[in-house]
Amino acid sequence: MSEPQPGRRRLSRRSAVLVVLGGGALLLASTALPWATAPARSAMATSTVSVTGSTGAALVPSAALVVLAAGLAMALAGRVARVVAALAVALGGGLAGVGVIELLGDPEPAVRAAVGQDTGMTELAGAAEVTAWPVVALVLAVLLLLVGVVLPFRMGAWDRVGQRYERDQASAPAAGSTRQRISDWDALSRGEDPSDPEDR
Repeated sequence: MSEPQPGRRRLSRRSAVLVVLGGGALLLASTALPWATAPARSAMATSTVSVTGSTGAALVPSAALVVLAAGLAMALAGRVARVVAALAVALGGGLAGVGVIELLGDPEPAVRAAVGQDTGMTELAGAAEVTAWPVVALVLAVLLLLVGVVLPFRMGAWDRVGQRYERDQASAPAAGSTRQRISDWDALSRGEDPSDPEDR
């Protein structure tokens, strides 16, 4: 991937990681909520059965975990690995979108399977209906897909983790150097003991 052009706004590592982790966490959390409901008839009575996203669209929570793992990798990795992680975010968003669209297109098989588990029967007393949560999940999936595609062009030259610390260590004056001796004289003039770590 080419470096971002000077006129383009670069995204900080912190912002990128927060966006990816936040989107992945919200997507995963949405799968714990009811995505579809339907009335089911058992031998005793008629009741309403609900299906969560993790049950009705098992691909979505798996894709959300991929996004979260990619976000963590992005926080720690070098440039090449960051680009790979960004593409993994796009892949996770795309897979999640596919899973949501499949359920939105035909929620009845997922609800029928839930009816079989809850009542031991597969007969529905009415049509299956989807809630607003799969739509929310679809929006999140599309956003994560777009973020994953755009990120490689907006990352800029992030420092490798630990690189800033290495620079700070390299810039510290070496013991016995001219710069260190001047620093010691300055400490003495202030009435401090340069050999005492607490005065440094």
